[in-house]
Amino acid sequence: MNFGWCHGPAGTIRLFVLLDEIDPQPRWQHAIDACLQAMRDSRLPARLYPGYWDNLARCCGTAGVGQLLLDRYQATGDPALLDWVDTLAADVLDRALTTPRGVTWSNTEHTKNPPDLPPEPGFMQGAVGIASWLARLEAVRTRPDRPTAVLGLDPAWL
Repeated sequence: MNFGWCHGPAGTIRLFVLLDEIDPQPRWQHAIDACLQAMRDSRLPARLYPGYWDNLARCCGTAGVGQLLLDRYQATGDPALLDWVDTLAADVLDRALTTPRGVTWSNTEHTKNPPDLPPEPGFMQGAVGIASWLARLEAVRTRPDRPTAVLGLDPAWL
């Protein structure tokens, strides 16, 4: 099962938010709520078994889920969402790798030996995507009165 941006409820919620903006109806909010409940039921970021939740990236992992939850927090003001984002961020920060060249992250592939994949620098699968989400979280925490849409996009799809 995947809960990330590309193949799961974190990305699907974005569709329902856009549909609600285009054609406001209660069914879109019900769909958003159902996706959020599926993510809650998943117990992210817990790794329930090998391979269950080994991706930290923006695309299919924790940073993508965290970004979506941060978006929903900003849209709704629900403090439980921000608490969940903090839990996700703590997990990601605990898994940071400090190297002579800086901080990065490695995803895990439980079928490989060793299971740690080489760190990637990119936005969707690497450090740039993870760090940008963490930076946005810090901006929300330190400047809650200012919008934090990434690259000025509205809606903030990135």
